[in-house]
Amino acid sequence: MSHTYRLAAQLQALAIDNVDRPVFGTHRIPSPQHGIITTARHRQRNGEHAVLVIARDDATHVLAAAVATAPIGGGIIDSHIAQFRSAALVWKRTITPPAHWWQRSAATIDTAEPAPRDRIGFTATGSAEYFLNHDWIPGSDPRNTHWTLSSWTPAHGLHVLLSGTDIDAATRHAITVETRAASVA
Repeated sequence: MSHTYRLAAQLQALAIDNVDRPVFGTHRIPSPQHGIITTARHRQRNGEHAVLVIARDDATHVLAAAVATAPIGGGIIDSHIAQFRSAALVWKRTITPPAHWWQRSAATIDTAEPAPRDRIGFTATGSAEYFLNHDWIPGSDPRNTHWTLSSWTPAHGLHVLLSGTDIDAATRHAITVETRAASVA
C-alpha cells in the first residue's frame, strides 16, 4: 500500500459510529484492518461530543486518524479525515486557498482582500511543501474524485505536479518526488 488514505476513510466511518457512545476517555476499539491498533478518544467540548479515532502500526507510528463530532442531545454529525501517510510523508487536513491566490502578481494584491479559504485538502512537508486537493462535491460518487497534487518551494514557488488523477497516483508521485530529492541531496 502506497498510502493509508483508505484506512483513514475506514476510521472516519468508525468515528461516526462511535460519536454517540456514552463513554469518555481513551480506549481500544476493533480495528478495521488486521495487525493495527485502533483507539478512540471520546470527550465533550463546546456543547459537542467528539471522538478521535487513531490507527497505529505499533505504539509509536500513527498510520491514520479521523474525527467526528455531534451536538450533545443529537443533531448533524460532522466528520473528516484528520491525517494519513504515504511513506515518510504525513498528510494533515488543512483548508488552503486555491492556486491562483499564490500565483498573483504584487501589482494585483489587494491587502484588504482576505485569502480565500474554500478548499479542504491535505498538506505534507518533505523536501517541498505538498498540497493535495480534490474536486469531490457532496452527493457525488466518492470513487469519482479527481485529485490535484501541487508542491511549493521557496526557489520555485507553487507548481501543479499532477491534476485530474486518483489518490493512488497522486501519493505515489509525491513519494517519487521525495525519493528523487533525497537522492540529489
